[in-house]
This record gives sequence, C-alpha cells and structure tokens, in this order.
Amino acid sequence: MKRLEVRHLSTSFDTDEGRVQAVADVSFAIRAGKTTAIVGESGSGKSVTSLTLMRLLPRTAATQVSGEALFVDRAGATLDLLSLPEPRMRALRGNEVAMIFQEPMTSLNPVFSVGEQIAESLRLHKHLDRAAARAEALRMLELVEIPAAAQRLDEYPHQLSGGMRQRVMIALAMACDPTLLIADEPTTALDVTIQAQILALMRRLQTETGMSILFITHNLGVVAHHADDVAVMYAGRIVEAAPVRPLFAAPRHPYTQGLLACLPGKAHAAGQPRPKRLFAIRGQVSSPLAPPPGCAFEPRCDQAEARCTQAMPPLVETGDERQARCIHVPAAEAATKAA
Repeated sequence: MKRLEVRHLSTSFDTDEGRVQAVADVSFAIRAGKTTAIVGESGSGKSVTSLTLMRLLPRTAATQVSGEALFVDRAGATLDLLSLPEPRMRALRGNEVAMIFQEPMTSLNPVFSVGEQIAESLRLHKHLDRAAARAEALRMLELVEIPAAAQRLDEYPHQLSGGMRQRVMIALAMACDPTLLIADEPTTALDVTIQAQILALMRRLQTETGMSILFITHNLGVVAHHADDVAVMYAGRIVEAAPVRPLFAAPRHPYTQGLLACLPGKAHAAGQPRPKRLFAIRGQVSSPLAPPPGCAFEPRCDQAEARCTQAMPPLVETGDERQARCIHVPAAEAATKAA
C-alpha cells in the first residue's frame, strides 16, 4: 500500500530577478512502513519538496504550487495534502504527518522548555490534560534515549547538545504516533558517532510503529543503509528513481553515476587501482533563473550529445520499478513505456 503518492508536484517563486522553478513535475510514492530517500546536491529542490508537502511555504501570490499529494490517513481515507482546507491540514500536521527539520536549534522555540514543547503538541492533537501531557513528554524523551530525561524535561534548547536537540526533535515528531515522518537532513550537523545513533533510533522507531519515512539527504552512505527506495533530484526534477539496491548496483542516469563515483574508495572497491584524487562532477548547477535548454544536466555531462539540448527528456518507465530521465536509457527499456 502507498502511504503517500506525489503526482506532478511543481513549486515556483517570483523573485526580483524573475521566476524560479524550484520543483518541476516531481512524482514519487512512499510505501507503508518503508523509507523513500530523496537525494541530490544543495539546490536540487529536496527541501522545497518537503516544505511544499507540509504546506509550510509562505502562502503568497509569489509562491505557486500545483500537483497532488495523496496521503492515506489512519482511517484509510485518501486526502490531497495540497488542497486540504487549512484547519484540516493544521490538524494533520504534527499529528499524522510530522517533520524533523534540518537544524533543531532554529526549529525549537528557545523560550519554552523542551518538555513544554512536546506537551503542547500532545495537548493540541491528543487532547491530554497538562499532567498527562507532561508524563507522556517524559516517556517520549526516554524513548529517544536522552540521558536524565526527567531533568532534561525542564531544560531549554540552548542547554542541550546538538545530538540531544536532534533527539528532542525526533521525540516531538513522534509524540503523536505519525504514520508519515518527513526527515529533512536530520543528521547533517552531527558528528559521525551521533549520526549513527540517530539513524539507528529512527530505524528502531519505524520498526516499532510501522510509520513511513521520507528521508531527505545528500549522504549516499546513509541512503544505502537506511532507504528502501531512492529518488535522485537534479535542478528541481527527479532524474532517476529505483529501489535502493538496483540503483547502487547499476545507476542509469549520468548524474547518479557521477554521484556514486564521488564516493571514497568506489573505484578501489571495484578492483581498480586506488585513484590519487577523488572523482568530482565538473562544473556546477546552472542558475534556476537561466536554466539550459533541454536536459538540465547537459552542461556537466560527459555523455552529452547535440540532441540533449533540444528538449527535456521524459522520465522513462523501464518496466522493472525503475525510472530514468535520459536519452541514453536503453531503447529496449524505453520501448516498455511505449508498449
């Protein structure tokens, strides 16, 4: 069963320099109880996608959103997150659909204790009284393995370490037992040891609760170990999507191939001589105000041809749960879609 199915999602902004298409015709699905990762370098549209789904972008004429985000709630009803009335979305946000933000220090309120912030969500969505909400907040801090949880309950975000603040964010997101958790770079600012602990904690909570996770990251190592499905984004579009193992074993889009080639030890692990320098994708992402004609990756692609500049390639279904947006997708696989 699909917990969330995103169809043709597009988000654009009016700026002083012109219109910026941050997300363009993005479609993907998250299966119930599974993790879908969206991966790509900075500026690819990953975070804008998550904020669009949560309806947290400024609601002004300068922001334009189109598409559908079909979410199956606890009762089995299908709801379009993008068209729900605001009161209904507010009741859903933080309750059935929760989010862990990239930087907990700016996401937690500095003038309220961490216990009060968790309890507030419980009083709002679960209608608990103050005593019951406080007791449940303490249980959540213990669940995410914060040491001396009873003491931390009355402390403020600035009194906690980065790792503990991230655990508080997870406790806050998990307090109302969400069926879908959106995690936007939840371990970026943490050292490797704490990062591993946070990821292990999220995996354990997913196993215990059966929630689905949309995991947004640029860390391919994290994706390899913690995702079931992967969508690779470049310049606001999905350029490749596949189950995690086939994608890492045989990437089809030149951008995905370049990302994997950048991993330390990749060539050496394949039995080749250890390179003197790490591989790097040449060039940089084009300005969203002046995108190149045709394929957005063409200026950086070593496989580019003249026809790559003529039109944006479609996202081709290959018939084996995989998609790729490239003219170099084998003709036999491309024919699957036509058939």
